[in-house]
Amino acid sequence: MNDKLQAILNSVFPFMIAGVGIAMAIAVLIFFYNVIIWGVLIGAVLWAGVFIKNLLMPEALNTPKSRSKGRIIEHEKD
Repeated sequence: MNDKLQAILNSVFPFMIAGVGIAMAIAVLIFFYNVIIWGVLIGAVLWAGVFIKNLLMPEALNTPKSRSKGRIIEHEKD
């Protein structure tokens, strides 16, 4: 009986490893696509927010940044 059980296990074991490998590959793909979908959704929401902000307040884009004039303080060397 032990020899038959050992023979069955020896013939089934490679298929079990292949099944686990395929299941893990599918799980990784599902996880990867889930992350990509959420990234696209969050990116689209952020882009839409900035787009609407620029439509409602366009002066922020056209206002030149004023450069403040500073003064140079020179020190004498000792």
